[in-house]
Amino acid sequence: MQRNNIFFQLLVMWYAYASAFSNGKRSPDYICAPGNPGANLPFCNTSMSFEARAADVVRRIPIHQAGALLSTSSIGIPSLGVPAVQWWSEGLHGVRCGHSISNCDAGTTIYPEPIGTAAAFNESLWYAIGDAVATEFRVFNNNQHGYLSIFAPNINIFRDGRWGRGQETPGEDPYLTSRYAVNWVQGMQGNASTKYYKTITTCKHFAAYDIENYNQANLSGSTAMRQNFNAIVSAQDLADTFFPAFKACVSDGRGAAVMCSYNAVNGQASCGNRFLQETVLRGQLNFTGYIVSDCGGVADIENPRYPSQASCIANVNGRVHNDNSSSCFLHSNFNGSTVVGMGMNGGCDMDCGDVYAHGLQKSVQSGEVGGARITQALQRLFLARMRLGDFDSPEVQPYRQISNAELNSKKHQELALDAARQSLTLLKNNKGTLPLDLTHKTVATIGASANCSILQSKAPGVCMQLGNYATAAPFTITLTQGIQQLNQADSVTFDQGCAYHGSDRSGFAAAVASARIADVTVLVLGLAIGRDWSTNQESWQEGEADDRLSVALPAIQQELLDEIASATDATKRKLVVIMMNGGPIDISAMKMDDRVHAILWAGYPGMMGGQAIAEALVGQSVPSGRLPYSIYTAATMDAINVMRMDMRPNASDGYPGRTHRFYNGTDAAVYEFGDGLDNYGGGVEYTWKHSDVETIYAPLAQSQAMRKQAVLSYLHDLRNQHQHVDVDPTSDFADVDVSALLPSRGKVIARHTVVVSSPKIVHTSFATSVLAYLSPPNAGVDGRPLRELIAFQKVWLAPGEHKEVTFETTTDHFTLVNAAGNRVAPNGEWVLRIGHLHTRIDM
Repeated sequence: MQRNNIFFQLLVMWYAYASAFSNGKRSPDYICAPGNPGANLPFCNTSMSFEARAADVVRRIPIHQAGALLSTSSIGIPSLGVPAVQWWSEGLHGVRCGHSISNCDAGTTIYPEPIGTAAAFNESLWYAIGDAVATEFRVFNNNQHGYLSIFAPNINIFRDGRWGRGQETPGEDPYLTSRYAVNWVQGMQGNASTKYYKTITTCKHFAAYDIENYNQANLSGSTAMRQNFNAIVSAQDLADTFFPAFKACVSDGRGAAVMCSYNAVNGQASCGNRFLQETVLRGQLNFTGYIVSDCGGVADIENPRYPSQASCIANVNGRVHNDNSSSCFLHSNFNGSTVVGMGMNGGCDMDCGDVYAHGLQKSVQSGEVGGARITQALQRLFLARMRLGDFDSPEVQPYRQISNAELNSKKHQELALDAARQSLTLLKNNKGTLPLDLTHKTVATIGASANCSILQSKAPGVCMQLGNYATAAPFTITLTQGIQQLNQADSVTFDQGCAYHGSDRSGFAAAVASARIADVTVLVLGLAIGRDWSTNQESWQEGEADDRLSVALPAIQQELLDEIASATDATKRKLVVIMMNGGPIDISAMKMDDRVHAILWAGYPGMMGGQAIAEALVGQSVPSGRLPYSIYTAATMDAINVMRMDMRPNASDGYPGRTHRFYNGTDAAVYEFGDGLDNYGGGVEYTWKHSDVETIYAPLAQSQAMRKQAVLSYLHDLRNQHQHVDVDPTSDFADVDVSALLPSRGKVIARHTVVVSSPKIVHTSFATSVLAYLSPPNAGVDGRPLRELIAFQKVWLAPGEHKEVTFETTTDHFTLVNAAGNRVAPNGEWVLRIGHLHTRIDM
């Protein structure tokens, strides 16, 4: 019966696919096609550079059209043969239908939510997912069903676990987030050796954005909403926590676009913040692409924080809001020219909204916005369109040759499955409960996310295991279905037990009865995603516009767990808990509860997630993920003000700091960033092979005098490259800003090699994530981090196999950011840790 159900889903998928793309591959018309109005103009001369061609287009645009062209719902220019375009597309972990994307009844391949794929700690996986998602965007675009500018990735730091959109990010660590950004963006945008982009990515949200609507219930009398939140952030935290991922995106990743955020930073709205957008992003980070506002972000620059709820109704780009988070944009509440001026002059090139369209001409007439600034913004956008191939013949563009067969291909589905496998993180496995032998066993699957395809027939919507920013997949393999497809157990039952929250216990009795007689119970707990905009009911728990007030497991689910655990314990049956959630949940009680035999964190594992989890339960694939964030108790988090942006602890008021890099609270984390059991808890063995600090770059590992000479040699090298560096040569360089001395990748000063070994007793191959941390001198003192993640690798091991893993440390690793936001090179002993090994490096 189950196989027939899957076959039926596949049949429906392919019928929808055939209907949507019945004419085969069909490349879109192009602007410079023979006979088009602009075909003989200079901007269609392919011997010219893209920059020169874009400039020629822009010089032909009358000023009254500029505002509407600098909007995401961009108008066309019929006199030049330039069609209208909708720049807004979503593709966080798969093509999302809506906005620019249409005719997607066939569905799209949905990969795990980024918080899950980040747990894989595998750069090649992130690149592959980006490449595959971009391929499916090209299928839509080649059939004239969507555009190629994607509002992703979300590379904000998951600073506070209550943030509803943390699930969209790679987690709490700047280095992990940076490497995710580089690889996903490169995969999405395509081969750097070609002159065309595969798609355009938009790294978002710049900067320090991590609040939606916290405290709507007015607990403690305070509220924080994303459009009116003023993030007070120190120069130090901006430099070493909130900026690095964006630097990685636009430098190593070559990201073509950046989105400014809703919130203000240090008193100035991000989309009108010249310091952020011009001084930092373009000046310090050398970004040359375009900046687009979050949708409504320009209007929010002068939104009077905020109108009364009674009047808070607006229609923006066809989306109607009437919600308590004040996520509405009332055009009667700002002076159009002032907002346009602040946005344009602050560095925001494109408005996701209609403020520029309505107000730019007035701003030009008043002299507030100059013609040169408008020309600059337009050239950036038309250069992007050139690089996407809008102007040129499909015959010369490799990405125009992508066929319809790539949509929901078997290859992409296998990648989605592999991503789900690698993201699974085993947190507890008492007495070797996993892997299970389900041969001739009975299995009870329980929980609202255990079999969402059945629940969808009662309440249509996107299956929760797909995560945020996902539309319907062509099919979804749920946990229940995945276990059934193993063909091991004699029977596999499903009971919902309870909803994600609320007080309805009517499903408890059936669920407990099933658990009492089953050999194995697999209980899926977690969170629901998003908000029902049509009813304005905050019936779900995390997502865009939805922060949580607490990281506690919802009470109704805790009650269900207690009753299920009592039933399985009384009958000596096995109980495995699957956590399906984005943001962290306090599972401290579950961790200590001997009735719960195993805990597997799955994030939101995407369309193939149920199969991946089922395989992990029986050992067909071995969980190898590591947590991309730390989990604290609800009591710990309740005592921390969500609106306090400080990353570092403050002893004067007992503030414990944030994340694994700085947190020093008296209550230890329940699970820490990087935690995850290898080989079902059997572990791996680490041994040093060598750590060549002295042989590769001895001066920095020896005396202060030699250290000084090394830095002076940098000065000499840089001056030979005609770079001005102003450093006092009499200094010992212990507290000198050395940021100018450090190339983007740093100079290698040591290589450290460890041998990672699989225990001989295992009977299957498995993967492990090897993480390297560096702790500075006086770690945790005076704002210094306790540790920094500096490298990681994914390693696959056969039974009894040994593999060498080498990490490089560079000059920039041995620097810290001081209170002024500058990098300094402190003297002292640094400690490198890889697994249980450590070595000391005296700088």
